Amino acid sequence: MPTKPNLTYLFSFLLFIGLLLSGYLLFHHYALLSGQAGGPDLCSTVFGKGCNNALLSPFSGIWGIPLGGWGLIYLIILSVLFFFSRWLSEPLHDEMIQAAFWISLIGIIFSTFFILTMIRFPVLFCPFCTAFHIINFSLFICLKKITGRRFSELFKNLRTAIGFVLLAKPLPNVFERWKWLPFIVALFAGLIFLQYLQIENLHQKNARLAKYDPLKELEKYEARDLHNFSITPDMPFLGPADAPVTLVVYSDFQCPTCAMLSSNFQNLIKYNQGKLKIYFKHFPLGQGCNPEVKKEIHPISCEAARAAEAARQQGFFWAYHDSLFKYLQNKTDPVILFDIARSMGLNMEKFSKDYQSDTCKQIISDNINEAIKLKIDVTPAAYLNGRQVFDMRENSLNLLIKFLAH
Repeated sequence: MPTKPNLTYLFSFLLFIGLLLSGYLLFHHYALLSGQAGGPDLCSTVFGKGCNNALLSPFSGIWGIPLGGWGLIYLIILSVLFFFSRWLSEPLHDEMIQAAFWISLIGIIFSTFFILTMIRFPVLFCPFCTAFHIINFSLFICLKKITGRRFSELFKNLRTAIGFVLLAKPLPNVFERWKWLPFIVALFAGLIFLQYLQIENLHQKNARLAKYDPLKELEKYEARDLHNFSITPDMPFLGPADAPVTLVVYSDFQCPTCAMLSSNFQNLIKYNQGKLKIYFKHFPLGQGCNPEVKKEIHPISCEAARAAEAARQQGFFWAYHDSLFKYLQNKTDPVILFDIARSMGLNMEKFSKDYQSDTCKQIISDNINEAIKLKIDVTPAAYLNGRQVFDMRENSLNLLIKFLAH
């Protein structure tokens, strides 16, 4: 069935853009893991919102392969099938396009899952990833139009192909042995790139192991200045009160990296079994309360800090803390702060009164002033037993905690 030139050009263009996006995400993923990604990433430059949180999250790979790598494998297979089909006559051309269509259906199932994951966890929102998923849906629609067939026909042909593969049923003469070559080439192209990614993953892992020297990390930690913090008896904390190691974190409820760190708090407490307690301090990057902020960065971070303190007055600080990090990213309307409190069953009259109180404002002001004296200018800022730590990955923190607890 002849394909309209416009559809061919559109499909080729979408493939090209998809390959570029996947390639960049793979490259940047490896750069982040190796510690070579300095400054703002391209995603942040183009969209004002970076992809780092998504690329460093547990959802960033499958079976150890980064999602950018899987995207390249997927698009390479589609490209081979599509461009081989341009050179082949009917009906093999039609069969290859249908194969590409069913592979793209698998692709949009994965895209749907990751889009829903970003909706569920806004901190993982990645503009380039989203653009790739949109392109993926567009490729699927293009392939459906290129096939020129109804879904019922496509399903019938799929059953025939499955019958051949699983039940060894005969296929039409068009599938002479040599005509399987394009399908084999597409499969091998994907497998070859998968093998490359596995080798690259091993190389990256070995490089990180060689670069990370626990003794040097401990030496650098002990060489840093020791600071004292204002810790009051009523300040909420996680972990046992008599824990030998204290982690103080200056944070902002609209900071994506802060959300990632906070999501590890319970794991840190559990892993270190009675040796760690965690204190939260406010350093919102909003002009409404932070005199160091010259340009608005997080528009309702000051209001969020006050709301968290209002929730603390009713004994709900940590539950409210978790909800803020889950729902507040990219929000600009303070109404959500009250919606969260209401959904948690807080006394709304008291919450509203405390939200406006001088007591809550003073707590935040004191935290900010303390952070300014420490010359903190970015969040999160973390201190273990009074010394700042810059590598806030879970394994690195566990190493230092274990060292300090003995």
